[in-house]
Amino acid sequence: MSGAIRSFPIPMIRIRLDRSRAALRPLLAICLFASGLAAQSSSGARLVVSRRDARVTFPRDTAQRWGWTPADTTGAWTYLWSLHTPAVEGSSSVELAVGRAPDDTLRRFRSLRAVVASGRVMRCGGESWVQLCDERDVGKAAVRDGAVEITLRDSALVANLFGLRPARAELAFGRPGLATTWSDSVSVEYVDPQMPPPSDSLLAWVAERKRLARKNGRWVSRSISVRPGWSGWDSSWVTVGDTLELRLSEETCSGDLCAGSWDAPKSDSSFVISDTTVLGALPKRVAPPRPPASAGVAVLEEMVIVAPGVPGPITRIARRPGVSTVHVGGLAPYADTAHVCEAPRTSLTQVVVVRPPVARVVIHPRPDTIRAGAEPRFTADVFDAAGGLLPHASVDITYPDADLRPHPRRYESPLDPLPPGGRRRVVATFRGKADTLSVFVADSMKR
Repeated sequence: MSGAIRSFPIPMIRIRLDRSRAALRPLLAICLFASGLAAQSSSGARLVVSRRDARVTFPRDTAQRWGWTPADTTGAWTYLWSLHTPAVEGSSSVELAVGRAPDDTLRRFRSLRAVVASGRVMRCGGESWVQLCDERDVGKAAVRDGAVEITLRDSALVANLFGLRPARAELAFGRPGLATTWSDSVSVEYVDPQMPPPSDSLLAWVAERKRLARKNGRWVSRSISVRPGWSGWDSSWVTVGDTLELRLSEETCSGDLCAGSWDAPKSDSSFVISDTTVLGALPKRVAPPRPPASAGVAVLEEMVIVAPGVPGPITRIARRPGVSTVHVGGLAPYADTAHVCEAPRTSLTQVVVVRPPVARVVIHPRPDTIRAGAEPRFTADVFDAAGGLLPHASVDITYPDADLRPHPRRYESPLDPLPPGGRRRVVATFRGKADTLSVFVADSMKR
C-alpha cells in the first residue's frame, strides 16, 4: 500500500571512502529502519525518474531547530536522507549526509537550507550491513517549500539505480535526537524520456550475479573450543589446574550475520592430545565405601540419567606449564558445498598453551591527575606466578565511581570521560585478580 510505513529490523553501517584524500575515513552512520515511525508524515514524498535524471522529494520537514547538542545521543547521529533501490549492480543507495566530528558535540544551523548546504550527496553500495560510500558528490540537494530534494543527473548512475525499473523504492530520514528513523516505500514515477525495460539477458545476468554474491558471501567454519580459556589468533591459553572442556563448533556466516552450534563434541577417543603430561585425563573419582546394609533395609543404587541431545564435553585437566595440541579428524564433509564459498575442514588442530596460575594484574599508565573531559586510555597486563606476561588476556576495566558499565577490553579502557570532583577509581580484574588505580579528576591539570 502506498504511504505505508515499512519496517527494517537490520541496521546498515556505511563506511565513507574519501578518495579525494586517498585514504579511508571511517565515518559511520548507523541507520535503524524501525517500525512505528511517525515522526514525520509521508505525504509529499515523491520519486520521478527518466532516462536522463532522477528527482527525489522527501516529506516536508517541520522541525523547529536544526543541529545537535551533547544530549543528542540516541538514534542517528547525523542528518541523513537516503534512497535505496534494487540496483542492477547489486544493492545500491544514494545518501545526503551531514556528519559531525568526534569532538563536535554542539552545533546550530540557522535553517534547513544551511543543513543541506553542509552535506554531500554520495553513492553507497554493498551486499551486507557494511556498505562503502564514495564521498564524491554524485548529485545536487536543495530545499523547496520546506522539503529536501535530491537531483541526480548522472545518466549512468540513474541507469544502475533504476535499470530494472523497480515499481517502488525506499526513502529514509534520520537526524540527531530521533530515537528511530523515518522510512517509507514510495512509487517510482517514470516519465519521458522513458527508462527502457530490462532485457532478458540483463535479467539473467543480474540473477546470476546475485547467486554468485550469495555464494561468495556465505562460508562455514569449524573450530575446537577450549573452555575456560582465552584465545589468540590460533591458540588457546589456560592455566595450571584448569579443568578444560573440549568441544567442536560449526559456524555458518552469511554476509555480516553468523550463527551456528557451539556444542557439537565428538567422542572422547576422537580427540588426540599430543602431550598428555600437559593436558591429562581427569583423575577418576573413587566412590566411597558403601556401608553394609542392615537386615530388612534396601539399598538404593545411584543412577546417572543422561538427557537426549548433545552429549557432554570432553574434559581434560591442565597438569603443568607447556604446550600441547588437540587434534580431531574424520569430521563429516559439509553437505551443501554448492552454496558456500569455502567448505569447512574435516580435521582440526588447536594449540593449547598452559601457563602458571594468574598472579597479578597491573594497570598502566598510572597518572596521579587527569583533566576532566579527558578520554583515558588505560590498559592492563596480566602476569602469571612465574612473572611471565599472559598475552591475549581480555581484562575487565571498570570505573566504580563513575557509574559506568564494565567494558571488557583487551587493549584499552572505554573512551568514556571520568567526571570531575575528586579521586576516581579505575579497577582491572581478570580471573579473580585485580588492580585498582586512584586518579584525581580535576577541571584543570593544576590541583
